[in-house]
Amino acid sequence: MTPLRKDVLHNLWKAGAPIGAYTPASSLRDDQGRGIAGPSVYRILKLFSAAGLVRRVDSKHSYCLIGLVTAQTDVLMMCDDCGRVAEISADKVRNLLSDCSGSVGFRPSSQPVEVAGRCLDCTQVYVRDK
Repeated sequence: MTPLRKDVLHNLWKAGAPIGAYTPASSLRDDQGRGIAGPSVYRILKLFSAAGLVRRVDSKHSYCLIGLVTAQTDVLMMCDDCGRVAEISADKVRNLLSDCSGSVGFRPSSQPVEVAGRCLDCTQVYVRDK
């Protein structure tokens, strides 16, 4: 693992929520005074994605670390307020998507469903503040 890859991975871990490629690039420039181009970060993120370390969150055009205990993720629950992502394995969702895609002869390369909303912590804060 190169120092640059380690820095990008650390930025993803530190964020705790999905971030775009330009966030680590900006952070490295601010923290260490060394410039890194966004496309270089994208290449590192693609490598991490292929290795199963990160997941692309398509609706947010960003990346996050993959949960350590989740073997198969069918649903990504994303909080609109704090940005956290919960990975859920749901047999019913997986089977439904498989049935739907199979009925039209479609073979998906990936199929996590992305659901936006408010996590429990943020919901409790929202209710308490009202």
